[in-house]
Amino acid sequence: MTKRKHRGALVLFLCCWVVAASAQDDPGRILYQGRCANCHGTNGWGDEEKRVPAIAGLPDAYILRQIEAFRSDLRRETRMHREAVVEEGDLTSVARTIAGMIPFRPILAGPADATNGQKIVRELCAECHGLQGEGRAERGAPPLTGFQSWYVVDQVRKFRDFVRQGDSESFDSLRMHAIAYKTVSAEDVEDVAAFLAREAGRAVK
Repeated sequence: MTKRKHRGALVLFLCCWVVAASAQDDPGRILYQGRCANCHGTNGWGDEEKRVPAIAGLPDAYILRQIEAFRSDLRRETRMHREAVVEEGDLTSVARTIAGMIPFRPILAGPADATNGQKIVRELCAECHGLQGEGRAERGAPPLTGFQSWYVVDQVRKFRDFVRQGDSESFDSLRMHAIAYKTVSAEDVEDVAAFLAREAGRAVK
């Protein structure tokens, strides 16, 4: 090996070592691995079999709001409530870690009509979540394309049944309840989930 090649290999090794060391010392990643990865996976893509949603790539502000929602019972899920009430650790850093992960890309499958789903998103969802379900941080609306399709369907049902409750002082939260309860059928929600899966697939091409 020439001196130039040897020097290049040494630089590459040092860079990799620094990145690895930084990851090990990152409090957000340490907290995620200790508290979140067991259910949501090391990559944040959730667990289909256990019905655990993907969370990778969600905005950090949204993550923090959801933790608070679990703490205050606006969202009810036994496992998350148990984790959310624990005060230990820097939640801001773990939220940043989650936000920096590569988002999950759902697979478009089944007989659902993605074209009808696109129409529904344009008419009912785009004002808050964007035309492609990309989310709008200024409205506190998360992207919808990084979730499994079953989770999208499940959350609409929970909003409809008031199992999941948003901020009572937020017009957007009240609007979400109204859309889920009065406007969207179960078949329509499946179509929306199919459209969001299609858009997520296009995003990585």
